[in-house]
Amino acid sequence: MGICGCLTSKLAGCILYLVSSIFMTIGVAIAALGCVLHFGGNAVYQAFSSLLGSIGSTNIGGEIVQLGILDLQRILGSWSSIISYAGLILLGLGLFFLAVGILGCIGACCNLKTVLIVYAILTLTITVVLIGFVIGYYVLKQNMRDLGAEEMRKLIVNEYQGRTHPSPNDFSKILDIVQGQLDCCGVTNYTEFYSAGQWNRTYYYSDSVGYIQLTAPIACCKLRKSDFEPQFANCTLSPTAQNSNIHTACYDKLWEFLDTYANVLIVGIAITAGVTAGISVLAIIMLCYHFKNDVTPI
Repeated sequence: MGICGCLTSKLAGCILYLVSSIFMTIGVAIAALGCVLHFGGNAVYQAFSSLLGSIGSTNIGGEIVQLGILDLQRILGSWSSIISYAGLILLGLGLFFLAVGILGCIGACCNLKTVLIVYAILTLTITVVLIGFVIGYYVLKQNMRDLGAEEMRKLIVNEYQGRTHPSPNDFSKILDIVQGQLDCCGVTNYTEFYSAGQWNRTYYYSDSVGYIQLTAPIACCKLRKSDFEPQFANCTLSPTAQNSNIHTACYDKLWEFLDTYANVLIVGIAITAGVTAGISVLAIIMLCYHFKNDVTPI
């Protein structure tokens, strides 16, 4: 029984050392990701340029407008600050994981009872926190979505100027790219633009008709991807479901883009929670043996 317990403890110690080493590596990786998210917006764009390629670069009126990750965050309103804070959290979490991994290696190699106790408590705490984070994300997911949509509406109301403006601001250009490339209009539909205080609705339609007042932005028409001009000339005069995207929500598509990768992150966190739970069990096995036999130094 004693030999069996000793072998079990030794095996647990070896596995604990191996897993703690992996834990340290993961900690460094998470900390690096946190630094990129918080400090390196341009680096994020470079890393995910292929993912943003479908909405990345567009010729509008002869001017190449490049859409980056920070612009996408701005379109999503509060997501800009959320991602920045998430970077800080990941940085702290990564450094914490690194420290815990070092403790695990020391505890496994040196059989220090106090270190193993601290390690077991920390890994159990991490497990609970990670599980709480996953649950919290799914509980608050709809609230975050609603908050982002409301922030995007405020940007449209306060900043959108449209293509017909003599010198449209960056937000107008970016939103027009998103609407044209994703074949959508507004947060939920074109009616959000009724409250856009800076939108220049005056548009020269033709010599016979002259100037008209736009019902929806030109970018809400079905556009040719080559030059971002309307496929159907009558769209600007009378937009319908056939010649435009006025009833297709942009925010749903943008949220789907982010949510896809957020779900990947959540799955990774859930797996990490399972790993930390397993590590805790290994540490507890070693502690049980050493407490029973009282052979471990303090």
